[in-house]
Amino acid sequence: MTTETQCLRCGNANLVAATLEQPMTFCVDHDSHHGRLKLGLRALLCRDCGHVEFQAPEPGQIAAPGPTASGSVIQEEDF
Repeated sequence: MTTETQCLRCGNANLVAATLEQPMTFCVDHDSHHGRLKLGLRALLCRDCGHVEFQAPEPGQIAAPGPTASGSVIQEEDF
């Protein structure tokens, strides 16, 4: 995690570092909704204005896998 010292919204230095207890799942394939990434995130919370800045502790996790097939196959869970 970077060591930010000021809030990106208000500029105050009253920040608290935190981590999410449960990983969050993000959809990265908007065509078939099968490309999902589950990331454990860290956050910086501003006590003055309430701004939350999320960060991935391992940015390499964000690299989405390439397409697995040339055509998009429709499956039951797509509906």
